Amino acid sequence: MQRNIVLKYKYFIGFFLCVFFILFMIYALVSLQRAPKVHFRYNQLGYLPHQPFIVWVLLEKSKKKISATLVSEGKKRNLSVSASSDFKDFATYKILVPGLDEGAYNLQVNGEESPVLRVQKESSSRLALETLKFFKFQKCETCSSRTLTMNDGSSLDGRNIDGGWHDAGDYIRFTLTTSFATLLLAQSAVASGEPAIVDEVLWGVQWLDKMLSEPALSQVGDESEHAYWSLPDSPAVTNKIVKVYPLENNSGENIFGRTVAAMALLAQLQKSTAPKEASRWEFRARQLYERALKLTKSQPATNNFYDEEQGKDDMALAALEMFYLTGDKTYLVQALRFIETLKNPYTFDYGHVHILVYYKLALYSEPHREIALKQLKAIFESALTKSQKTIFNYSVESFFWGCNLHIQGMALAALMYHQLVPTEAYLQFALSQWDYMLGANQWGVSFVSQVGHNNFLYPHHQVADLKKINVPGYWAPGPVSEEVFNSHKIVLKTSDRFKPWQDKMAVVHDDVQDYITNEPTLTMSSTGLLFATLVAKFSKRHE
Repeated sequence: MQRNIVLKYKYFIGFFLCVFFILFMIYALVSLQRAPKVHFRYNQLGYLPHQPFIVWVLLEKSKKKISATLVSEGKKRNLSVSASSDFKDFATYKILVPGLDEGAYNLQVNGEESPVLRVQKESSSRLALETLKFFKFQKCETCSSRTLTMNDGSSLDGRNIDGGWHDAGDYIRFTLTTSFATLLLAQSAVASGEPAIVDEVLWGVQWLDKMLSEPALSQVGDESEHAYWSLPDSPAVTNKIVKVYPLENNSGENIFGRTVAAMALLAQLQKSTAPKEASRWEFRARQLYERALKLTKSQPATNNFYDEEQGKDDMALAALEMFYLTGDKTYLVQALRFIETLKNPYTFDYGHVHILVYYKLALYSEPHREIALKQLKAIFESALTKSQKTIFNYSVESFFWGCNLHIQGMALAALMYHQLVPTEAYLQFALSQWDYMLGANQWGVSFVSQVGHNNFLYPHHQVADLKKINVPGYWAPGPVSEEVFNSHKIVLKTSDRFKPWQDKMAVVHDDVQDYITNEPTLTMSSTGLLFATLVAKFSKRHE
């Protein structure tokens, strides 16, 4: 009898526990739906002191209003929240955070706390130096071990063209992209005065000088460099004969123009520290400029690697930098003639340096300041308008290969304008693009390697892949539309960790196979370096 009572008691207890467990699971599931997870999208590097910023919040399957509280050292402060357009299955909100003192902060949204939001005045300066590591990583250190021949099979007759940087994840060296990168490095060096940046400018200028000595050369290597996936000192690379391509007849005003501008800036930078070297580069810049005046066409790269239709903007910039360096007004007159031929490109990239032309014209020539400012503003104002209509404030209507270069360029134009004529709306536009690049985007990823808690780890880069390391300081090219990505029929090596955040409009991949959204390049990282330098310059001016 007692045994039966014990058994019944055990069965009752077991039945009760099972029911309790089932009810608990149902409650937990319901609770999860009632309290959806909060996803924060923010600048993972850090914000500038005393500048307002936006933190984006995505809530799963929720349309209700939310509240946000800023927390710092135990003190709490309610913040303004507004609903934005939905993103996929997420309700999207933007939280406006007022300018803050330096420090560490958190947001509390519907009971969940954000990662630390940092406000630091030195963050952009550190990012500039971090980006500089990319150029040291890309230096062609084993160039002398490779056998070179002209593309027609003829000999280089002992000509030394060692140096330069590998363009991307391959081992090709282009004067087209190197001249652009060196020019932007030089602009960064002038803005920051950082000696380490000047050293990299010198490295770029020295190689371009070798390549543009007569007869001028365009590039070292071609599409055949993509036939292997090996380290630069491996037999597969060192035993391969590399083709060198000359500039075509009457072509190269784009490359010569950017090189002359970079040389003039280098001479300016070295005037006080190395006057003899400065004089040498000024003399060489004069020579190259005179040769460039005889050219009538731009020089593209082979096999559609990089196309460039004109180089009048590059020649205008070369003339302006020579005018500033020498004080010779003949250069200014020539610059104005080139400028008269220019059309608004509404963008910035290796083929369109118009924003630098108008910025420098406004800076160097007071009589032309107003017209230069008008032209500069016209380039980026449409991008500003687009950013006001999009979630995460990105400044494009659709995503294309290398769109981050355009996004950075429009921000650069706004920063340059703000430097000349302080305009709060333009400053905030530029900083919103800065935030987008550093994590305030749909994926919550920093587009700069080794910066932020969530960044790209597996670039399309032979050295990084084979040595199982990351490429330091590179700025990723950014998203493309799903249609563009699918058209290249890329098969990813690993599962897509960004899958929940991909949509038809924009996809990115942290995958070694993705050469579209995840290949380090000179053009992208040099633009990123100038972006970081100008943000740092603004921050220092407002300490």
